[in-house]
Amino acid sequence: MLREIGSRLINIHGQHDNQKLMQKSTHITMLDAYCENEELLSQYKELYGKYRDLRKELDELRLDEAEKMRMRDMLAYQINEIDSAKLKRGEEDELESERTRLQNAEKIKKQTDFAYRALYGGEKVSAVMLLERSATAMTQLSGVIPEASELADRLMNMKYEAEDIALTVRGFADDGDGDPSRRLDKIESRLDTIGRLRKKYGADIEGILAFREDAASRLATIDNLDERAEELSEEISKCESELRKMADELSKKRRDGAKRAADAVCGELAFLDMPGVKFIVDVADSDELKADGADNVEFLISANPGEPPVSLAKTASGGELSRIMLALRCVLSANDGVRTMIFDEVDAGISGKTSRKVGVKLREISRDAQILCVTHSAQIASIAHEHLLISKAEVDGRAETSVKLLDDEGRISEIARILGGINITEKQKEAAREMISEYANG
Repeated sequence: MLREIGSRLINIHGQHDNQKLMQKSTHITMLDAYCENEELLSQYKELYGKYRDLRKELDELRLDEAEKMRMRDMLAYQINEIDSAKLKRGEEDELESERTRLQNAEKIKKQTDFAYRALYGGEKVSAVMLLERSATAMTQLSGVIPEASELADRLMNMKYEAEDIALTVRGFADDGDGDPSRRLDKIESRLDTIGRLRKKYGADIEGILAFREDAASRLATIDNLDERAEELSEEISKCESELRKMADELSKKRRDGAKRAADAVCGELAFLDMPGVKFIVDVADSDELKADGADNVEFLISANPGEPPVSLAKTASGGELSRIMLALRCVLSANDGVRTMIFDEVDAGISGKTSRKVGVKLREISRDAQILCVTHSAQIASIAHEHLLISKAEVDGRAETSVKLLDDEGRISEIARILGGINITEKQKEAAREMISEYANG
C-alpha cells in the first residue's frame, strides 16, 4: 500500500527506473494523462466493470449440459426425499417426548394408579371422601364457630382440586387405542427417518426444511437458465454497445493527443541534441474491449533518419533513454499529478554540452514540481536552486554518509572540484562562478 501511495507522490528516475518506459503497459496511462482523459476513462471503467460481471455470470450459467442435468436430477431427488417425509416443525421433540413416555409405560401406570386410588378411586377410603366429610363437619360447626364456615369452603375447594388431579393423573396412563409397543415401533421408525435426513440435510427439522427451500431455489434457477441467459445476453449487448461508443471517443482523443505529444517530445529531444530522433506515439485498434478501452498504445522511436520506428526497448541506450525520459517529463509532467521527482544519474552516457541542456530542462520542470537530482555533472549541478553535498567517511570503524547544504562559496568549490579534480585552481573556481551565475536569477 505504501509503495502504491508513494508512486502517486514521488517519481524516481534512475538507470533501472527508466526501464518503466520500456513497458508497453505504462504507455497508454501516460498518454491518457496527457490527453486529460480521467473523467471519460473513469466512466468507461465503471461500465466495463459491470460488463465484466455480466459476462462472468453468463459464463457460470452456461454449464456443461450433462453437468446441468446431473445437478437438476440431484436437486429434484433431494427435494422429493424431504417432501416424502412430510416433516412438521417441532415434530421431533414431540415424538421423543412420547417415546420416553411409552418406554416408561409400566412405571407410569403403577404410579398413576396409586395416586388415583389414593385421591379418588379407593374402595373404602380416599382423599376426596375424607375432604368432603371434613367439609361437612365444619359446616355443622359454623353455627357455633363462625370461622368454621370459611374452613368448610376451603376444604371443598381442596376436594375439587383433588378430584381434578386424580382424573388428570388417570389420563397419564391412557395409551389410547391399540398396542403401545406398536406405537413405539412407529415412533422409532419415524425418528429414524428424521435422523437420516438430518445427517444429509441439516442439524434439525428447521435446517432440513431450509435446505429444501434452497434446493428448490437452485432448481428453479437451473430450470430458468435459458431465460436468464437470454436476459444477460441482452444486457451485455447494451453494455458493449455503450462501451464501443465510449472507446471510440477515447480513441479519438488519444489519436489527437498522440500527434501533439509526439511533436512536443521531438522538439524537446532536438534541444537535447537528438535532432535526428523521431518519436512516435502509436495508437492501434485492439481486437477486443479492455479495461482501458479498445486501443493498444506504444511509444516508438526511430534513432536515425530513414530507419523504421521500433519499440524503445529495442533501440534506446542508457543515455538516450535518460534524455527520452526527460523529454517525456517535460511534455507530460504537468498532467501526471506527481509533484516530486527524483532523478538519479540522469547525465549517464552524455557529453558536457548535452548535460547542460539536460540541466536546463530539469530547471524548467522544477517550475511545476519539486526536483531532486543526483549527479556528478558540473553542468547540471550548477543550474540547481540548491546544492546538497553527499559525502561518506569512516567514523569509529563504521562508514557514515552525511548530507550538507552548501553556501555560495562551498558550492563554487564543489563545482570547481567536479570540473578539475582534487587540486582546485582559481581558474576552475572562476569557471564555476560563471556556470552558477548564468542561471542564478532564472
